[in-house]
Amino acid sequence: MDTSHKHDSVDELICQSTKIPYIQFSQGDTPCLFIHANGYPSGCYKPLLEQLKGYDVLAPLSRACWDDSDPWRENQWPRLANDLVKFARAHRQSKPFHCVSHSMGAVVLLMAIEQAPELFDNVVFIDPIFLPTPLVKLAHYLPNKFTGNTKMIKKTLGRPDQWQSLQQAFDFHRSKRAYQALSDPALWQFIVGGTKQTGSHWQLRYSKQWEAWFYQHPPHAWPMLRKLNKPFLGLRAEKSEFLTPKSWLKWKKIKPHDTYIEFQGQHHLLPMEAPRDVAHAILDFLE
Repeated sequence: MDTSHKHDSVDELICQSTKIPYIQFSQGDTPCLFIHANGYPSGCYKPLLEQLKGYDVLAPLSRACWDDSDPWRENQWPRLANDLVKFARAHRQSKPFHCVSHSMGAVVLLMAIEQAPELFDNVVFIDPIFLPTPLVKLAHYLPNKFTGNTKMIKKTLGRPDQWQSLQQAFDFHRSKRAYQALSDPALWQFIVGGTKQTGSHWQLRYSKQWEAWFYQHPPHAWPMLRKLNKPFLGLRAEKSEFLTPKSWLKWKKIKPHDTYIEFQGQHHLLPMEAPRDVAHAILDFLE
């Protein structure tokens, strides 16, 4: 039975100066930015973001959701960081932004902070992709024709990205291992927040070509993390598929005086699996 009506999409706004689409949860006066993961547009995080009471949350959509150009033509990491800086400047208030980021969004945020540190204040990293350095170096050393043949890239580019109905999209994803830890309501929120209607079809909002590009070009996060001088909260899912126990320990060793919480039994999609618990951790830190 189609229960998508229980998981409403969020009205999308357009930033007039940057033309970047975003969603907003105005629940207070304190400015807050949310930067989403690779493949998961901001609307997928509604159950988390709507719990950040006291904050005016702005959640811009990555250009992977609205730029139809070929991502392989240039390095996309600086472009995403530039987008975030421009968006933050366009919405700048009297106080700098608190920032919450998930997965790839953490790297984009680190790059943006390097560019314009005055725009940002306290930071929350939710299961960031702080990958092992040898893996990142190998990916950068190998030609695209080799990295493009990895299982993850081929799977991303080869999977369907449009369906006849939301129910069909839900049924397709329900059986996939990546989403097994999500409850039905959480998966429905991903479907509703992560698709758009195009004619008679429903299509993933986040381009799979762009998603594959980011998988194929993992970032060097550690040097930026070492230079970070903002207070932060680091959250890790115990069963994370991306932030390994070794990287988690390395992170805490590099920045021993910041705040860390590990969520037992959770996976990389932590903010969707446990939005209430994650929201409580964020609010406790920011307040």
